[in-house]
Amino acid sequence: LLIIVAVLGSLFAGLASPTESAAVGAAASPLLAACKARINRNTFWPILADSVKGGAMVMWIATSSLLFVAVYSGVGGAKFVSAMLLGLDMPPGFIMAVMLLIVFVLGFFMDPTGILYLIGPIFVPIVIELGYSPLWFGGMLIVNLETSYLTPPFGYNLFYLKSVAGHLVTTKDLYLATPPFILIQVTALILCAVFPDLITWLPITLLGQ
Repeated sequence: LLIIVAVLGSLFAGLASPTESAAVGAAASPLLAACKARINRNTFWPILADSVKGGAMVMWIATSSLLFVAVYSGVGGAKFVSAMLLGLDMPPGFIMAVMLLIVFVLGFFMDPTGILYLIGPIFVPIVIELGYSPLWFGGMLIVNLETSYLTPPFGYNLFYLKSVAGHLVTTKDLYLATPPFILIQVTALILCAVFPDLITWLPITLLGQ
């Protein structure tokens, strides 16, 4: 609870940007662990090494994604996709559904960082052109990706759960347990699509914009 308050509190109080508030959470975590005597010299360095490895991996993914997007946009790929989607003789809601379906499929093969760097420069201008809120679209992306990461045969989040549960739960058991949670996620996605204020009300209210 203290970490959540530190991260969101610093963000909504205007003391930190989203990236800086993440750093606040990263700093608060070891402090809290130290206060609870759950961290020492022997455990701190392995944790630090794992954090550096994870950060380096994310940076490589981000760099590769940015290079890909730069080349893709340079050869006209972004304009082509934008023109193709906007040129469809379909309602804006259908075009939005197609974009979310593309993101859902990408979630089978890519991590969220790569997906956001890839589709952001392509889809956000289309969302604005269609008259939708980019803030709402961002919330829809999050719910959509979380649904994708629970869906077999891949399901990134299922592998995370398996790594935590260890030998106590088999991968097959996790796959068999997913349908109710996928249904909950799909229901949430539909509700957010029908009632955009579920996504936009809180940030607009807190930020006063």
